[in-house]
Amino acid sequence: MTKEITEDLIKEKTLLECLEAFQGAEGTTDKEREKSLEPVFKLLAKKFIYGGHLKVGNDYKVFLKTVEFYYHEEEGPVKDNYVYHRNGKFKSSRSEDGHDRTVPYFPLMTLHSHWSGFDITFENPKKKYRASVLIREYAIFDVKEGKYVYWDTKKKEFNYTLDDKPLKDNRSSYLIYYLNGFTIQEGQKTRVEWNDMMPKKYGDVDSKTRKGIKWRDPETEKEEDRTKDERKWAFYEK
Repeated sequence: MTKEITEDLIKEKTLLECLEAFQGAEGTTDKEREKSLEPVFKLLAKKFIYGGHLKVGNDYKVFLKTVEFYYHEEEGPVKDNYVYHRNGKFKSSRSEDGHDRTVPYFPLMTLHSHWSGFDITFENPKKKYRASVLIREYAIFDVKEGKYVYWDTKKKEFNYTLDDKPLKDNRSSYLIYYLNGFTIQEGQKTRVEWNDMMPKKYGDVDSKTRKGIKWRDPETEKEEDRTKDERKWAFYEK
């Protein structure tokens, strides 16, 4: 690592600087490398959950409550076949001669939309790994109303809190109701951006396995129905 990720680092640096400090897994075997990621992911989870929020224009603030890490090495031993943005994920990404074409790497802190919701990415083209966090659970603060808001699917309407307590939402794909309306005008500022809060004290997080993730054979990518992926790469606020 160019700079070790520590408690002090996440307190003193921005999210961008913390993600720049991340340099992937360490060790020789897949188990050693996966093990090396656990304490680093925990520290980064604190940064994502307590260190700031997504700002959507002057309309919403999106506070992350649970994040799931995804990490896949294109040439190394650590494989995570649930990563959407990687080489060989879909048949359409394979070239006519049977070799995988290289899927371009996202710039640091790209907001990646897909079927499961939104990722914040921190890939590395030099070290050839894909890395991101899925926003699994969140709370939406309506800036204009000054209240937390929650989309009621049955009533098809927004519900607001009567107090200051956040309404947590684990429907990750529903973020599309808020993270939308990106400008395509050249030179215009993006509507969605990360806002660092830099608190003096960070809360703690617990870990668990990722929701609905089962083990897949790295070669065939076939999913084992009864085998759960035991990597505890999901972190949530205590």
